Amino acid sequence: MDLQGLLSVLRTRRLLIVTTTLLGGLIALGLSLLSTPMYTSTVQFYVTSLGGDSAAAAYQGSLASQQRVQSYAELVESQEIARQVVDEVGATVTPEVLASRTEAAGAAETVLLNVSVTDPNPDHAQRLADGFGAVLPDVVAQLETPESGGPAQAKLTVVQPPGLPEAPVSPNTEQNLVLGLVMGLLVGVGVSLLANAFDRRVKTRGQVESITAASVVGSIPFRTKEDRARGSEHEVDFKKGHSPTAEAFRRLRTNLQFLGVDNPPRTFVMTSSVSDEGKSETAVNLCLALAEAGNSVLLVEADMRRPRVVNYMAMPDSVGLTNVLTGQTTFKGPSGSGVRSWGSPVMR
Repeated sequence: MDLQGLLSVLRTRRLLIVTTTLLGGLIALGLSLLSTPMYTSTVQFYVTSLGGDSAAAAYQGSLASQQRVQSYAELVESQEIARQVVDEVGATVTPEVLASRTEAAGAAETVLLNVSVTDPNPDHAQRLADGFGAVLPDVVAQLETPESGGPAQAKLTVVQPPGLPEAPVSPNTEQNLVLGLVMGLLVGVGVSLLANAFDRRVKTRGQVESITAASVVGSIPFRTKEDRARGSEHEVDFKKGHSPTAEAFRRLRTNLQFLGVDNPPRTFVMTSSVSDEGKSETAVNLCLALAEAGNSVLLVEADMRRPRVVNYMAMPDSVGLTNVLTGQTTFKGPSGSGVRSWGSPVMR
C-alpha cells in the first residue's frame, strides 16, 4: 500500500480513529483519577572508606566507596533491612510491601547513595525514609567491622534527611492522558488497516480495472442537494449550469461515443452487482445526456422485479416490455431525437 492508499484508508475510517483516540484518552484519565496518589520521600547518604594519609591511599579509598555504593543499594532493597526499618518506626506496613516500595541508587561516579520510599501517605513516606536513615548506617557498620575487631572499613552518613513530600509522584495525569490518546490513535489506525486488509469490497477505480482487466469509461460522483430539483430527485437538470454530476454524465457520454471511432457502440446495458446501486438512475441520466447531444435514445426498462424508471420519469406504466415480449402489443419507435420508453410518450 502506497502513501496515497494509506491516507485514503485513514480518511475513510476517520470516525473510528477519532473514536478510539478519545476512548483511549478517557480510559487513561479515568484510571488516573481512580488511582491512589503515591508520595515519595528520599534520604541521601555519603559513603566513606578508610584510607591512608597519602594521596594514593585517599584515591583508593574513594574508589572503594564508589564500589560500595552499588552494594549498599542492593542491600537497601532486601526484606531484612525493610523488617528492621518497620520495627524502628513502628510502621503497620509489612516488610515485603516496604521492600517493593523502596528504591536505592547511587549517583554516577560519586559516593552518594539515595534511598527513596513511596507510600500513599506523605507522613508515612517521610517516617519510613527516616527509618532507613537510622537503620542503614548501623547495618553497614556491623558489616564493615572486621571479625578481629577494629574500626569499620566504611560508614554511611546522612547528608540530606528526608523531607515531607508535598505533591504526589503518581499518577501523572497529564502524561497518562497523552499516552492514552497516543495508544488510542495507534489502536484506531491498526484496526483500520486490519479491517481494510479483510475488506473485499471494490471501492476504487484502480481495483475495478485490476479485477476486470478493462478500462473505466466514467465515474459518477454522489449527487448533492443542489443537484436534486424538487419533484425530480432522480433526474439531473442538464439545462441549468454545469453541476459536477451533469459534467460527469457528459464525460461518460463522450467516452462511450469514442469507444469505437469507426463503429461506435449503439446499445448499452446498465446493470449492477446488487440492488439499489443506482443503475436505473444512471441509465435515465445517461439517456438524458445522450439526448442533449442530439441523439435519439430508446430506454428499455428490463428490471422485471423492481422497475423504477417509469416512476423516476413520472410516466404511465400500463404497457411495458413484458407486454411486448408476450405478444400482447407491438412497439414502433417514433422518429426524432429524444428519450423514449416502450408504451410511453416522448420525454425529451
